[in-house]
Amino acid sequence: MRAALVVLFALVAARALPQSVSATDGNIVFIDQNGTRRLLTSSHLDSEPSLSVDGSHVVFVRRTPGHPIDTGIGSVDDNELWTVPVDRPQELRRVLAGHSGGYNQEKNLVLAGFAVPQSSQDGTKVYFISTTWVTSAAIHVLNPSTGQTKLLYAGLDVEVIREGSYKGFLIGTKDPSTADRGRIVEYWLLDPDGREVRRIGETKADLARFKTSIKQR
Repeated sequence: MRAALVVLFALVAARALPQSVSATDGNIVFIDQNGTRRLLTSSHLDSEPSLSVDGSHVVFVRRTPGHPIDTGIGSVDDNELWTVPVDRPQELRRVLAGHSGGYNQEKNLVLAGFAVPQSSQDGTKVYFISTTWVTSAAIHVLNPSTGQTKLLYAGLDVEVIREGSYKGFLIGTKDPSTADRGRIVEYWLLDPDGREVRRIGETKADLARFKTSIKQR
C-alpha cells in the first residue's frame, strides 16, 4: 500500500511540472508537463521564445541575416516575429516582418530589432520591443491575426502582469527627459491598451514593492 502511494505521488509530481520553452542553438524547444523536450523549429535563427498563458502557442523572434534594417543604434537583423503551436510545429507562421523607416512617431516609424515578445492574457495580442532610437526603444502591440501593429509608448521595457489584481495589465518602463534631472527611468502601471493607470516609481525597490502588493490583493 505504501509503495503504491509513493508511486502515485511521483506520478502526480511529474504531471505537475510546469511547461516551458527555451532557445537552444537558435532553435525553439518546448518542454511539456512530463519533462519531454520537443523541437519546434530548426532554423538556427530563433530566440526569445514566450509561451502563451494557455500553453498552446509560442511566440518568438527570428533573425533575418540577409535583410538587416537600419535603426538609431545601427543595423539589426532580429526582424521577424513568428508563432508556433506546441503540438503542431508544422503550422509555424510568421506574424510580423520588420521594415525600414524614419524616427518620427507620427510617420512611417522604423520597425526592427525585436525583443521580449509576450502574449496578452487572452492570447489575442503580442507585446514586443522594437529597436528604434538611440536613447529609447519603441514598445508595440501586435494583432497576430491581422499583422497590424500599434505603437504604445517610447521607453525601455514592457512586462505583462500574470497574477494578482492587475492580471493582464502591463508594467511599462519609460525614460522621459526632464528639465532638471535629464533623462530618468519611470515604472508605470498600464492597462492592456497601454494607457497609463498610475505611476509606480523610479527605483527597482518601488517596482518590487508594487509587485508584492498586487500579489497580496
